[in-house]
Amino acid sequence: MAQLKIKQVRLAQGKTQETLAALSGVSTDRISRMENNALQCVDLDAVALIANALNVSPHDLIDFESVHENQ
Repeated sequence: MAQLKIKQVRLAQGKTQETLAALSGVSTDRISRMENNALQCVDLDAVALIANALNVSPHDLIDFESVHENQ
């Protein structure tokens, strides 16, 4: 499964999970689970909402190299 880079991008922008939740509409619990790769599958709708809140492309939040490493 793809690893997400939400935490790295969020921290680089100086945002907290709470701020990101308010901006994206995604709960802090879900953001935390996504940042810790604790979900069974990637929720692309949530990734898109978070990317929009961080002003980046959803592709910027997905570590595509980790997909190749896990195959």
